[in-house]
Amino acid sequence: MVPAGSTIVVDGCTLTVPASLGLGHKVALRPIAAGEKILKYGVPIGSATREIAAGEHVHVHNVQSDYLPTYTLDHGRLFPGNRR
Repeated sequence: MVPAGSTIVVDGCTLTVPASLGLGHKVALRPIAAGEKILKYGVPIGSATREIAAGEHVHVHNVQSDYLPTYTLDHGRLFPGNRR
C-alpha cells in the first residue's frame, strides 16, 4: 500500500500520490488527456475517460477498456465449440 501524500520515484519521475493506492494499482507518471491511450509496460490497456493528473490513481473510474473480444457466443451455446 502506498499511503496518500507519499512521494515516489518511478523511472526518474518524482510524484506525490494524492490518494492511497493498493498493491499493484496503477499511477499516472505524467498528465494524460481525455481519450488518450493508457499504456502499462508499453502495451495499451484502455483509454482515459477524462483528464488524469500525474500521480493520480489510474483505474476503472477514469479508464475505459479497449478490449475487443475475439470470439462470439452463438445462441444456446455456453462456450465456443460447445455443441449444447
